[in-house]
Amino acid sequence: MSTSLVVSMAFPLLCGLIAVALSRVLRPWSAGIRIAASLRGLVTTLTAAIAVLYGLSLLTDWETKAQVVVLVPLLASVAVASVALTELSWTRHGGPRRSASLHRRPAPIPSGLRIALAAGAVLVTVLALGCGATGDGTRFVRHYAGATGAAEGYPGWSVTLPTLLGCLSLGVLAWWTARCVEARPVRPDLDPADDAELRRVSLERALRPTAAAWLASAALLAGPAGWAIGAATQRLRMVSELAPRSPGDWVQWLGFALVGLCLVLVVAAVTVSMRRAADIGATGAPLSEIERRALAASRRAHTSAAPR
Repeated sequence: MSTSLVVSMAFPLLCGLIAVALSRVLRPWSAGIRIAASLRGLVTTLTAAIAVLYGLSLLTDWETKAQVVVLVPLLASVAVASVALTELSWTRHGGPRRSASLHRRPAPIPSGLRIALAAGAVLVTVLALGCGATGDGTRFVRHYAGATGAAEGYPGWSVTLPTLLGCLSLGVLAWWTARCVEARPVRPDLDPADDAELRRVSLERALRPTAAAWLASAALLAGPAGWAIGAATQRLRMVSELAPRSPGDWVQWLGFALVGLCLVLVVAAVTVSMRRAADIGATGAPLSEIERRALAASRRAHTSAAPR
């Protein structure tokens, strides 16, 4: 578990450091923006592939799949770091510069996205701590009247702690990226309205993967936990006639509730991700229209400012 802890905590922060390094060494400066767009497309493809493979694997063996949740914040970290790379690359445009005030320019965050961020942070924390505290390693065990029922696949500390640390590091990376978006000076080669729109696009590109990753992580903790609780309950009843039965068995109802919560969170995570595509137009276009206009304006400014 120690290796997964280090990787989960360090990988999002390493992605941020790589974004800083790439923004300083890439020539021309617009290459950073192109690479960032390619990274976002790669993350989308990888996420879809993992989701399909994970879903197919559940048809044969649910119990060994709990640890896949650790990958969720790591994939999201690449998407968020690509936004930081874009912002840091914009500040190196080659056009003429003009003075601008240094105060931060926060972009508006939609209320739905705020709710998704808050719900994801709270749920992944509660589920990670709750599952870790109630699991017996990767098993859930029920005892009643000297009988025991157990099921594998429960997300214990070996799964929940790396997931929680990964989500925490992802939150730090998203916060830093949002600060980069707000602190970036106004682009002198763009209309104020275009600059504000570009800032909103960048902010949502950083926060939507974060919210979706937190919701998906909570779902992938709740689902295996609910399944293991149900399986352990059925096995307990098989070996003990005195074991609690429905409808008065609140532990079994807790398992049902966790499976239901898993389904709701999966829908919420997909909705957050799909809303990103609808709002920003990322599907089918690696760069948004506002970014294409900004790139064209910067190239024109650079050409006009170059010595003849």
